[in-house]
Amino acid sequence: MFNTKKIILTAALICGMALGAYAQVIHIVTVADFRGFSGGALEGVKKDVKTISDFFKNSVPADQLKIHQVDGNMATPNAILNEIKNLNVNSNDTIVFYYSGHAANDSSDMGQFFQLKDKKGNPVGLSRVEVKQHLLDKKCRLTVLLTDCCNNFAEEASLEPPQESGRSRGGTAMSPFVKALFIDKEGIVDITSSKVGQVSFALSNGSLFTNAWVLVAQEMNAKMKKNKKKSLMWNEVVEKLTQKSDQLFKKHFPNGAPGGQQSQIPHAYNYPDIPPRFGVAVMTLSFGNVQITEIMPGLPGDKAGLKVGDVITHIDETEILDEPDYVKAINYAPPVINVTYLRNKKETKTRVELNGEPMPKPTEEEDESAPEPVTETPQESAPAPEPETPQEPAPAPEPETPQEPAPAPEPATPQEPASQPLPPYVPGVPMFGASMNSDQNIFIAIAPNSPASKAGLEVGDRLIQFNDKPIYTGKDFDAAVDASPRRAKLLIMKQEQNNTTPVTIILNKEENTSSASQYQAQAPQAQAPQAQAPQAQAPQAPAPQAQAPQAPASDRPVFGASMETNSNRIVAIAPDSPAANIGLEVNDRIIKFNGMDIKTGEDFSKAVDNSPKQANLVIIDHRQNEEHTIIIELNK
Repeated sequence: MFNTKKIILTAALICGMALGAYAQVIHIVTVADFRGFSGGALEGVKKDVKTISDFFKNSVPADQLKIHQVDGNMATPNAILNEIKNLNVNSNDTIVFYYSGHAANDSSDMGQFFQLKDKKGNPVGLSRVEVKQHLLDKKCRLTVLLTDCCNNFAEEASLEPPQESGRSRGGTAMSPFVKALFIDKEGIVDITSSKVGQVSFALSNGSLFTNAWVLVAQEMNAKMKKNKKKSLMWNEVVEKLTQKSDQLFKKHFPNGAPGGQQSQIPHAYNYPDIPPRFGVAVMTLSFGNVQITEIMPGLPGDKAGLKVGDVITHIDETEILDEPDYVKAINYAPPVINVTYLRNKKETKTRVELNGEPMPKPTEEEDESAPEPVTETPQESAPAPEPETPQEPAPAPEPETPQEPAPAPEPATPQEPASQPLPPYVPGVPMFGASMNSDQNIFIAIAPNSPASKAGLEVGDRLIQFNDKPIYTGKDFDAAVDASPRRAKLLIMKQEQNNTTPVTIILNKEENTSSASQYQAQAPQAQAPQAQAPQAQAPQAPAPQAQAPQAPASDRPVFGASMETNSNRIVAIAPDSPAANIGLEVNDRIIKFNGMDIKTGEDFSKAVDNSPKQANLVIIDHRQNEEHTIIIELNK
């Protein structure tokens, strides 16, 4: 439905206001249990809060960060819940709840609770589930719980605290690590410092888990900057956090901790990197295994008859003890699995056909380690080509090799690397040619003769993955297109279908590649069928040709909408264009443009050509058949 508020908001964005997904605010709520500790233990809790606060201050611009601290001397359940209730947040914001203090687990499905005191000093518990629900009630884009609790303090040692940048708040830029995890993601992240049955250890310089978190963040952020990596998955962070936390534990307790504990492993209840292979969301139970909290309609879990409340104990022969076990099992599972679950204490086994193919197990860790040996190989291989280069010019029989492809008996060779050559960049054609709603991953418009159209994409198709990166929103889609090479791999779920389909698309981007020269050599053959195609399409061509003046010399169209030749109905919207930004949709009609009546595509083209940068439109929304007046800024 056409949204007038959206028009006003987007118009403000075009005029330069800092709005939209990339301008969202991160709200940090810190809670420390000061009254539960004394001496070095108390100093450790205070250090935890400062460590987390400083981390975000040094990672997020001041205008995108708000820190809310609950007084550690008055950290009662009511004070904590009221602080959450009183947060002034928007739907596109992120909330991070951080807690350092005592906690325990009960024997019921409610799981972990924080061990606090009321105003009179009497012990009182606050359920983690209740805190999580209050946070989710704020309906933000992303909710994050990071808790360092179940603590058993040891004051005889000290941690090596994370390095402090000492940078002033005024010039802080958004770190790649924070942007990838706290800005680009949506859903819920819930991580505590130790697995069920373990206690968490803190020292006078802060807790193991909190220090491990900041150290991992600093290391991964540095690697992202070095490798110019923009995307990051929460499961990667959980794996690194597990390693770092246990390393710190073993460093400070080489013979085991008080009570005989031999390790401290963070426990992830939830994080948003579960692919839609199964369509089932779960939470970890206090006694182990995972309970289904959500069944997504039409996906494999729903088809298999699973229900909310079922407890999954095994996937194939693998026991599922917690949510990370579940995620790995689904990620790496074959296309068909057997799920064992409990319903009303009765065990049942069911066969499930998953969507898509499994992820390769070692890929993520090998990719991260790859850049290190790559930097060494140039030094080793540098002397190697030197003896080879004199050998190549010396015999000089190489002019004969081009004579072999010259007689063109090698049409067979171009067929072998047919997937490699890329067509040349075509000015005026959209980079991708599809529009998507900002809060969904469903295509709402496909531009004719665009890469999306040639790849067979259709309105209503759902984009599940783009180059192996999950796509949840239009913002995810835009970022994936911008960062993509010319050849991209998509995972599509067609409208009214439950199975995913892999699609390869060639984006219309300017890019110097080795395959460009190969394509030029084959150009006469490749262009022959293209020369015939316009003849068959000639009757349909006038409509797009009439729109061509809108984007003469820029990759971004002036307006970004195509109109029927003999009417004022929009037939396509270009992504990331002024038309898309103000919420125009296919089948909307433009009836006036700067006071000029629009009845045909030619009227529209003339109006755009003669318009100043800012234009006034009168449109009719195709869904409600209502008239709206809009201000738009053209790409001029």
